[in-house]
Amino acid sequence: MFRLLRRISEAGQPTISKLARIVDLDRSTLGRNLKVLERSGHVQLSGGQDERSKIVSLTAKGRTRFEKALPLWAKAQQTMQARLGDEKAAVYAIQSKLNRKAAQV
Repeated sequence: MFRLLRRISEAGQPTISKLARIVDLDRSTLGRNLKVLERSGHVQLSGGQDERSKIVSLTAKGRTRFEKALPLWAKAQQTMQARLGDEKAAVYAIQSKLNRKAAQV
């Protein structure tokens, strides 16, 4: 869920379709994850240009949670890189796989 909060924060107010492309998830998987974040009050889904498009935005609660989580995420990344050594390509490949698996949960 951190990954979604981060991508929404970076993208501003993307549509669900644009966010799906950014995070490389199909719309239905992304929609299920967004519903969890919406129920918890971290994101808001609002109408877009037509009935089929929805705009995704962080709420104040979502922004606060993201800002608190960001340094913890950075520290975890540093710890992993220190443990795995200078093999940055391998680290990034592992991170990518973990992110994809986490997004599917």
